[in-house]
Amino acid sequence: MTNKKFLLGMLAIALVFGMTFIGCDDGTTEEGNPFIGEFSGTFKLKNATEDVEATMTFTDTTWTLTAGATNQEGTYTRGKLSSATLFINTDEGNVNSATCLLAIDALTLNFNSNIDKYSGSSGTFKRIKDPPKGILVGTWNGTLSKGPDTKSDVTITFTDTDTKWSLTIGTTPPSTPTLSGIYTKSTVLSATLTRQDTSSNSTINTGNCIYNPVDSKLTVTLTDGATTTYSGYSGKFTKSAATQ
Repeated sequence: MTNKKFLLGMLAIALVFGMTFIGCDDGTTEEGNPFIGEFSGTFKLKNATEDVEATMTFTDTTWTLTAGATNQEGTYTRGKLSSATLFINTDEGNVNSATCLLAIDALTLNFNSNIDKYSGSSGTFKRIKDPPKGILVGTWNGTLSKGPDTKSDVTITFTDTDTKWSLTIGTTPPSTPTLSGIYTKSTVLSATLTRQDTSSNSTINTGNCIYNPVDSKLTVTLTDGATTTYSGYSGKFTKSAATQ
C-alpha cells in the first residue's frame, strides 16, 4: 500500500510539472504560421456555373486570391485549430469576409455574406510543396475551344534559358508556330504570355497559363492580344511524357 501511495504521489508531481512547463494546447503552434505559402486548387464565384483554376497565397499577415478574372487580397487573423478569418479593406473599413480551414496541406475557403460580391463563394486548395524548377518547361498537348468552335491537336512549348513560348495549331509545322513570344512567371505555377508586334514594335499581352498540381493539367487562356483569330480561346493541356 505504501508503494502505491508513493507511486501515485510521484505521478501527481509529474503531472503538475508537465502542465507547468508544457502548458495547455490552444490550437496554435510555436513552430510558425502554417498558413504561410502558396496553395493551388479551384474556386467557384457566386452564381458561377463552374469552378475555375485558382491560387491562394499567404504571407504572415496578408492573403491573395487569383481565380480567372478574380484578383482579391486582404489581411487575416489566425484562430484556433488551424483556422483563419479573412478581411477585405472597403470604404467602410476592414470587413470580416471569409473563413479558411487548414487540415495538414488541404485548405478550404468559404466567403460569408458580408460582401455581396463574394457571398456564397468557396474554394478548395492544396499546398504547393517544393515544385520542381521550371514546371512549365517542356511540350504540352491539348485542345483550344471558344464556344462550339474547337481547335484540336494544339501544342504549346516552353523553353527554360530564354523563357520563350510557342503555340502550334493543327498541321502547322513546328518550325512555324501559330503564335510565339516571351513568358513571364507570375507565381511558381502561373505565367503571363506576351508577343512582339512587328508593326508597332511593342510587346502585347497575349494570354496566361496556370498549372494545377492536383490533376497535372496546364490551363491556357488567350486574350485579345492573341489576334482576333484566337482571342478568347482556352483549354487544358497535358505535358508530353518525353519532356516530363
